[in-house]
Amino acid sequence: MMLLGSLTIAILPPDLLEALYNSELPPVLPLKLVVAIMLVFILCGVLLTISGGISFWFYLRHTQAPAQDSQ
Repeated sequence: MMLLGSLTIAILPPDLLEALYNSELPPVLPLKLVVAIMLVFILCGVLLTISGGISFWFYLRHTQAPAQDSQ
């Protein structure tokens, strides 16, 4: 999914990428590259958050509570 999303971002039209940039500061790198990197970071962050949430849900569903010590 991450690869597919990254490739999709790579083939976006340049005018769309330029339209997504709304900062007052001039970019250090080419504008299209700055926006593409930003979109890839957002995509990776969202996918990692979803993956972590699914892993956490499985952990909570399949982990038993520790046994109580009887003294």
